Amino acid sequence: MPTVDFALVDSAAQLSELTSKFRFPFILKPLYSPDSARLGGKFLMARNESELLALKDRLATGIKTVAMEFVPGGDDLLCSYYCYMDERGEPIVEFTKRLLRRSPIHTGSACYHISDWNPEAAELGRKFFKHVKLRGIGNIEFKRDLRDGRLKVIEANARFTLGDPLLVASGVDLAWITYARLTDQPVIPTQDYRKDLVFWLPAEDLRTFWQLRSRGEITLFDWLRSVSRARVLPYFSWKDPAPSLYCNAQRALRLVEMCRARLLGKSIDFRLPGVQAGKNS
Repeated sequence: MPTVDFALVDSAAQLSELTSKFRFPFILKPLYSPDSARLGGKFLMARNESELLALKDRLATGIKTVAMEFVPGGDDLLCSYYCYMDERGEPIVEFTKRLLRRSPIHTGSACYHISDWNPEAAELGRKFFKHVKLRGIGNIEFKRDLRDGRLKVIEANARFTLGDPLLVASGVDLAWITYARLTDQPVIPTQDYRKDLVFWLPAEDLRTFWQLRSRGEITLFDWLRSVSRARVLPYFSWKDPAPSLYCNAQRALRLVEMCRARLLGKSIDFRLPGVQAGKNS
């Protein structure tokens, strides 16, 4: 499987050895998530040797970490493969999607997903989950490394993900398939689903728009044209509007808190409720 280079690191001396083995930039992540607070973040990035040296003090407490190369390039180089593997290790259903934007850019949660069919990602994902003998739900994320043109494995999960509303709207309902399998109901393998369907997280994508616009990478017209394609939204259904009302009420209160803190000259960590924290890309 094509992967980024990685190594387990638990001392400053080991970190120094990576300068001759890894290509910059690379990131340092705690091996165990609860250690994020001790490390100083979910991950730390070193873009050059001087930034790497600055990270050494973070390892003085003996935190076990994993160092990984960071694949350069935009978020539109990311794609994912989903499947449900039966008791024989064969996929009952397969699905792929690609991303256009994340919030915050490069490191945060996906906020603009597009359903498609990517044979390369499907082949690699199928190979991976068969090798690990997965039974049930599988999701694996890739990023195209423009340095060699290959899709590189970013992460793999055996669970539901933030992008599941897009799968359901496209015709691949992993929750129903899981329930049917657990209750011995017949499941007809899904041969096709809707392509080019856009799942959009409005608040998160607006944040990304401002980031990209400040970098000169997008115009207001281009952003509006892209969001006009959105057909799937998070947290909302006319049949059950309560979750959406609750989530948006939380967001409104958080926005008021942020504005109040800024007026008082205080710093605040603004994270929108209902969205998972960032991950490696």
